[in-house]
Amino acid sequence: GILSDTPELTTIRIATVPEKMMYDVRELTVKPGKKVKLTFANYDFMPHNIMLVNPGKADEVGLAAVELGARGFDVGFIPESKEILWHSQLTDYGQEEVIEFTAPTVEGAYPYICSFPGHHRLMRGTLYVTNNLADFLAKNPREEVKITEWKHSDLSEDLKRVKQHRSFAAGKQLFAALGCVQCHKMSKDDATLSQSPLGANQSVGPYIDETVKKHKQDA
Repeated sequence: GILSDTPELTTIRIATVPEKMMYDVRELTVKPGKKVKLTFANYDFMPHNIMLVNPGKADEVGLAAVELGARGFDVGFIPESKEILWHSQLTDYGQEEVIEFTAPTVEGAYPYICSFPGHHRLMRGTLYVTNNLADFLAKNPREEVKITEWKHSDLSEDLKRVKQHRSFAAGKQLFAALGCVQCHKMSKDDATLSQSPLGANQSVGPYIDETVKKHKQDA
């Protein structure tokens, strides 16, 4: 969050939350035109970045990053877009980056996102640029975003039917269609990742069969 705030400079720190696909700070407020020094720290095992985009443009920029495909690694999954106001580089586990910028002069709710493929759907927050947050929110209410964090108990009834009507082919198709393939393989011998925009040999997340074993131990 905000570490210090003087008339000359606002100092901010934002970090990733391990294995949660989220930032530890979801909202910040700075004054229009204020100089800002931001430290971004990645404590997650996957690479992440942080970028500020114009209001209402988070999904547009996030999807443009997906379209970069395998060459995205060469540019840190930063697409060419006039909607990006500033960004960090792609940051690996345990690394930090310091970014200095001047806040926009136009009042608004500016989203910050991670543009690694698919991450923008969950990894996002809002930088409110305003002199009076209460007045701004009275005129521009927060968008309600519901995110469900599923637990084993929520799916217990479904698990009783897990061996019925099973289709590996259908599961594999959904694995690709829903975007899991962007970061994972189904197993060490699986070639599904050839469909991934990251490239045939890029896998930054654990194999799905290893994840299943882990959760069986946790249950």
